[in-house]
Amino acid sequence: MIDRALILAAGRGQRLKPLTDRAPKCLTEVHGVPILENALRGLSSAGIRGCTIVAGYFSSVITDIMGSRFGDVELQYVYNRDYEKTNDMYSLWLAAEMLEQGVLLLEGDVFFNHTMLHRVLLQAGSRSCYIAGDYDGRRDEVVVSTDRNLRIRSVDVLTDRSAEIGPFRFISAGMLVLQQNYARLLSAWLSEFVRQGKVNVLFDAVIAEHLDDAPLYASRIGHHEWVEIDTIGDLERAEKTFHKLSQS
Repeated sequence: MIDRALILAAGRGQRLKPLTDRAPKCLTEVHGVPILENALRGLSSAGIRGCTIVAGYFSSVITDIMGSRFGDVELQYVYNRDYEKTNDMYSLWLAAEMLEQGVLLLEGDVFFNHTMLHRVLLQAGSRSCYIAGDYDGRRDEVVVSTDRNLRIRSVDVLTDRSAEIGPFRFISAGMLVLQQNYARLLSAWLSEFVRQGKVNVLFDAVIAEHLDDAPLYASRIGHHEWVEIDTIGDLERAEKTFHKLSQS
């Protein structure tokens, strides 16, 4: 079972201004609990013992607050100095050494229920998968479509648009389980994008070009189990979703 995680937390979080004027997006609080702290609590409860955080914007704030350990989770850091000119695929590529070991990959803006994470890791078994909920028509999301066996057949990055709702269409929760065999392939695909200078794209766009090269599945969760916080509206939704914060 995977026992390491990788959190991508280098971006500026422009759509959360003014909350991100003086702090990174991952430290935005939901009922007083920073997104990153909630993630680390969840990782610990799921048996994760090591985590690499890719930081950029206000990176020193993250390292000063979190240090080298959070409970029983050992923390390491990678710095993306080009965070203003790149996207999360470049951050992921910078952490290739960790990625290639097989990881639970988290985007640094996801607030989630800890019980869900433990369940998904157990259910994944030897599969690599997107953790995802049923697609509900939202704009500006990553939508994956699967066959009846939940193997992913397409990944669509929605920019300023929505997509058709239908069976076997899911919205990415910004979390992936990446077994070592798949993670090593992904590392090579990322390196090819970087070699070509295509560094300002989402890692989902890289995965989308290689769906026939290795199997990747969707692991279904409920919409009440996570919120990806990109905007003030998302933050308000998170505070309604997790109004009690009775995480276990």
